[in-house]
Amino acid sequence: MPLKISSCKLSLPVMRKNFTRFWPVWGSYLAIWILILPLGVLREGYRWGASDLPRTILGNATHISVVLSVIYGFLSAAAVWNYLYNHRSVSLYHALPVSRESMFLSHFVSGLGFLILPNVVTALFTWLACVGQGATAAASAVLPWLGAVCLQNLFYFCFATLLAMLTGNLPTHAVLYGILNLAGVLCELLLRSICSALIYGVYGNAPQFTFLSPPVHMLREYADYYAETSTAWQRLNFPMLLWYGLAGIVFAVLALLLYRRRDSERAGDVIAVPFLRPVAKYCFALGCALVLGFLFDLVIFEGREDFFAFCISLLLGGLIGYLTAAMLLKKSFRVFDKKTVLGFCALALVIVGTLVCMQLDVFGASGWMPNPNRLKGADVHSVGGSAYWEEGDDPARLEEILSVHRAAVREGMAEEAYATEVYLTYTLKNGRVVERRYAIDTSDASMADPGKTAGILNGIFNAPDELLRTILPPEDSTVVSIGLYVEDETLSANKNAEMYDYIYLNTDEFQLVLDAIRADVIAGDYGLWSPQQSYGYTSYSLEIDYSYPNVSNPTQRARMEGSRYLTFTKEEAPRTFQTLCRLGYLMPIGGVRP
Repeated sequence: MPLKISSCKLSLPVMRKNFTRFWPVWGSYLAIWILILPLGVLREGYRWGASDLPRTILGNATHISVVLSVIYGFLSAAAVWNYLYNHRSVSLYHALPVSRESMFLSHFVSGLGFLILPNVVTALFTWLACVGQGATAAASAVLPWLGAVCLQNLFYFCFATLLAMLTGNLPTHAVLYGILNLAGVLCELLLRSICSALIYGVYGNAPQFTFLSPPVHMLREYADYYAETSTAWQRLNFPMLLWYGLAGIVFAVLALLLYRRRDSERAGDVIAVPFLRPVAKYCFALGCALVLGFLFDLVIFEGREDFFAFCISLLLGGLIGYLTAAMLLKKSFRVFDKKTVLGFCALALVIVGTLVCMQLDVFGASGWMPNPNRLKGADVHSVGGSAYWEEGDDPARLEEILSVHRAAVREGMAEEAYATEVYLTYTLKNGRVVERRYAIDTSDASMADPGKTAGILNGIFNAPDELLRTILPPEDSTVVSIGLYVEDETLSANKNAEMYDYIYLNTDEFQLVLDAIRADVIAGDYGLWSPQQSYGYTSYSLEIDYSYPNVSNPTQRARMEGSRYLTFTKEEAPRTFQTLCRLGYLMPIGGVRP
């Protein structure tokens, strides 16, 4: 009689065989969680009590769970789809009276069950451990833990399943899984480095598109949440997990579509989907161009950051990557033909064209200016000075920061002898962060010109009123002590003071020193931002300790303590220096007492 195809959506024999054959996968996953969570809850509750148990449970749903999900998501997928990598196994499974859809669903559910069922068992034991210790509040954290870990498992298992449909052997599956989980951040960092070197002003090493590298993004997001100041659902960032869970479902649907049309004879191939083979080859070649190109730049050109060095290094890395991909796809070393040459020429054209666009700043990144209506925050900082603006602050402050940006773009790069780096950071309302870095002229003439970048910054950083608020204690505070630290003991007139020791001024001398500081600031002789004047000079420091009323909680403690630190040189704070000389704490210039 004719063999009928089973219409059952789940094949129980296939699922049962997966669970019995690959028990080390789900067994080790369960054992690890039992050791970490239920036993950890019992241990923490016995040692420290039940108050810290919610934080212990939620903490294990962040960093530890992400690492375990990445590892066991791949192991589970590699276990249930391993038959796709062997000709005899895939032929056997596809000869069974089970439809492709039923076969996929059976393996998919059993592989996901390797993770979900141990999670449920772990959650049950953890809940019992909390209830047994009378920690009902901790027991309520078990459900958020279970939801977060299951969503993480879903994404990584579905991602690994999709890659299993794209590849034809286990080593390629493992390598591709590892690369794609980190490729987004790595490629962005390398591209940012190239842009920073070739486009004046462009700066920033912090990756902005970390969501393309899920493990990095999850760990980074969890580092910004704290259980003490947020709910369990906020601490675990469920909106992010739901988005990744939705992406996992999309990956599963794509995997099913590929599996329905997958050729059984593709077992053993590097890429099992024919129309994706060229895409994989060029993506691999571009990745090698970036990674190997930076290594060649370090080895051959000693880290030079110019167009020629980048061009040669990236082309060499791209050539190696392109030939390697061609050999892997053809399963042969005979790849030197006309088609390969033309393919690499196309790749070289893309690499050189991209570098030329960066060098010429075709897209105007160097002169980019933000729209003030789209800004959430902005700041400018340089050595010794900084200014910030946040949404809701005085718009004049934002205009001052934007004027610095416009002036820096207009002036261009300064001569190296008088160049000082200035950094601007903009936080947009959509969460994107844009950074710029300019080398501006900070010569005496530029510092005195209010139209130059240095003059604008001098007016912002060294404005007397704001500077006095920054370096002196608040008006409602009481100065407790002023300590003087001298870098070079030959400047000290106090022979009993040893180098690196603080000399404390007495009460009667407090006001004299504070008045001298105010006079230097108002006269413009002292500022926190003086990039060209403080290099190479002997400096001395003042540490002002003060106390102030505890307005926020006066019943707990009447007064709070604070400190301000000021660093001077004798050349840039003459009144303060002369006052300390008259008081006998510093030796006057030339060694003669005034």
